[in-house]
Amino acid sequence: MKPGELVIYLDESGSADVFSSSGEDLLALGRTPNYLVIAALRCPDPNVVARCVASTIAWANTLPNRTRPPGMVTNLHAGKDDERVRLRFCQELAALPVKATAIVMDKRLLDPTRTWRNDRRAFYDEMAARLLCDSLHLHEQTRIIFSRKNHETRVDLNVMVRAVEAEWATFMARVGAPPPKTVTARHEMAAKNPGLQAVDYVAWSLFRAFERGDMTHYRILQPVIRHVVDVGRLTHYSSKHPMKNPP
Repeated sequence: MKPGELVIYLDESGSADVFSSSGEDLLALGRTPNYLVIAALRCPDPNVVARCVASTIAWANTLPNRTRPPGMVTNLHAGKDDERVRLRFCQELAALPVKATAIVMDKRLLDPTRTWRNDRRAFYDEMAARLLCDSLHLHEQTRIIFSRKNHETRVDLNVMVRAVEAEWATFMARVGAPPPKTVTARHEMAAKNPGLQAVDYVAWSLFRAFERGDMTHYRILQPVIRHVVDVGRLTHYSSKHPMKNPP
């Protein structure tokens, strides 16, 4: 266990939805993405990431003929940024002393007899728990910061934390590692947190690779992507064995 604090930022790309609130099968109708990707970015020094984000924003505001997003850039958002900004930030992020991990599920492979297909909350929370459970004992203190969506509440955060705690307890019992001093979790808005803007890029890049077969940004970020678990296909990608082609 390392001394000091580790900050883990977590965000997703794609969707946990399979059914609508009225019971429509959105997946069968082609009205929801095939994949859910959840990414985590481990940062021993969040200030390094914050400076990288600030530098990219300053550079983006000097770009000629930029229309995405319109007006001044105040924060990064992978889905909305100019492609020149995307490429630059991926290159800058790939050079930082951070580690990214991710978990991916092709919803077309969900078992209809299990809860994930019918319970989006359980699907998301249990995926996040699997992603985080082997990271919470690496430092004496760990801070988890989840990207907060407009509809989410403190109750949603507490439910997610309980899922993480359960998965973590199972992992710790299996490996017998000593527990850290403290682990905390909170929601923050991505527009106000550079670390969440950075992990948004990781999640988006992996989603593009799986959903659309676009490996461009994933390949740039490979130096910091330590492992990616493809749950549905029981496949694991790592820095030593990266994904070479889309599934």
